[in-house]
Parts: sequence; structure tokens; C-alpha cells
Amino acid sequence: MADLQKVGVARAVFRATRDRLQERRKWLRLVRAVEGTIAWGAEVAVDSACSFALGVNSSIGHGTLVAIMPGPDGPGALRVGRQTYIGSYNNLRSAGAALSIGDHCLISQFVSLIASGHAYSLRDAHIRDQGASEKVGLTIGDDVWIGTQVVVLPGVVVGNGAVIAAGAIVTRDVAEYSIVAGAPARQVGERAPAAESQRSPGWGSRTPLHRTG
Repeated sequence: MADLQKVGVARAVFRATRDRLQERRKWLRLVRAVEGTIAWGAEVAVDSACSFALGVNSSIGHGTLVAIMPGPDGPGALRVGRQTYIGSYNNLRSAGAALSIGDHCLISQFVSLIASGHAYSLRDAHIRDQGASEKVGLTIGDDVWIGTQVVVLPGVVVGNGAVIAAGAIVTRDVAEYSIVAGAPARQVGERAPAAESQRSPGWGSRTPLHRTG
């Protein structure tokens, strides 16, 4: 009996090790196919009929789920520009639609970017059988900051330089350089032009404070 238990444990360890190695090989193939960085532990599932591009110096954090698959209107696509940070435990999804994220963006944690959804207007048909909604696609411009736990729904265009506050649910387009918050998200401010404000130094380059007396 003890020998059978040992055999069972050995087989379980073998299967776990094999599965781990397969996941590692899959991750390495994906990392080599893009210009940016994908953290070990991110789950990126892109159907062979779909496209995925991660720009130079861009990164996808641990625990983030990327699911790009075909839909009723064709293949899905994800394009991430240059120097864009996508943090941990985010959710990026598209079925048959384009999800585009620009350059120099900051996407925090637990953010959902959804480029396609389900039609649901008919009572006498299951939602899963009604096809895709009319609103498809999702575009995030350049230099956009998206706070934690934000949800951006299909059909939305977020303009360059916009800021989306934590916890917002974005159901309509966001104007360039505007600041939005709430559920549904509404404009609560805007970023000042560079000529009207003193641009703060970049992260990690702040001048230390000194005693004056």
C-alpha cells in the first residue's frame, strides 16, 4: 500500500513538473515574438487567427489576463504601443474586435479593458446565442493614465492624455486631456496646458529637499 502511494505521489509530481515546463516554453515563445516584456505569471491567450503586438519598452505585469479571439465579425487584435506599462492582475479581452493601447500609457492594477460584448435585447433567446453587441472595439490614446479597478467598456475611445480615476466605469468616449471619475464616468477636470503649469519631474527624478536653516 505504501509503495502504491509513493508511485501516486511520484506521478503527481511528474505531471505538475511537466505542466510547469510546458507553460514555461509557451511563455518563452510569446516573449520572443514581441518587442516588449511579459512577466512570468501573465496569461496571454491569442488565437492563431488574431494579432498581438507589444511595443518596445512596454510591459505586461504578473497575473494579467489577455484573451484575444475571433468573433462573429472576424479576428480580434491587440496592439500596445511603445513605453506603456500594464500592471498586475488586469483583464484585457476582445472577441472579433480591435483593442488598441497607445504609447506612454500607465495602466494600474485590476483594470478591465473589454473590446467586445454580447447582444442581449431579445427575451426569447439566450444571451450567449444573440451574437456580439453593436458596440465593438476599444481605443486608448497616448499618454493615458488609468487608475486601479477601472472598467472600460466596448465602443469607447479614450483620447490622448486623459486620466481615469480609480474605480471608474467608462461607458462613453473620454475627451483628450480630460480627467474623469465615477460610475458611469463623467468629466471632473482637465489637465492644464504645459504653458500654464510647471511640469513636474519624471518618476524617480525628483529633486531632494534641503534644509534652509
